[in-house]
Amino acid sequence: MKKILFFLLLGFVLIPTEKILADDDDKPFYKGIRVGWQQSNFSNSDWGDLSSFYAGFFGVKKIGLGKLLSFYSGLEFYQIGSQEDNDNKFVISYISVPINLRVKVGPV
Repeated sequence: MKKILFFLLLGFVLIPTEKILADDDDKPFYKGIRVGWQQSNFSNSDWGDLSSFYAGFFGVKKIGLGKLLSFYSGLEFYQIGSQEDNDNKFVISYISVPINLRVKVGPV
């Protein structure tokens, strides 16, 4: 329980970080921290869902004319799984490297 409470508090402290950094349109490169909640969903199974947090770092490099394009990449750690009861759990841990090309549409 203490672990869940710690990550919830950490998430509320770090959530504004991405928004603050993303609002700065003058910077050609910015970086930040991502923290969130991951919900797993196992269908056709007697096992229940096992939800957890994810955490990682990201970087965004603006490219192109008028900074309409941006390249987004990062490093994230997350876990998914399921549980039958308190003693039986199935957990898979991942480290992912997301690579995205973003296109800005509109003034937002």
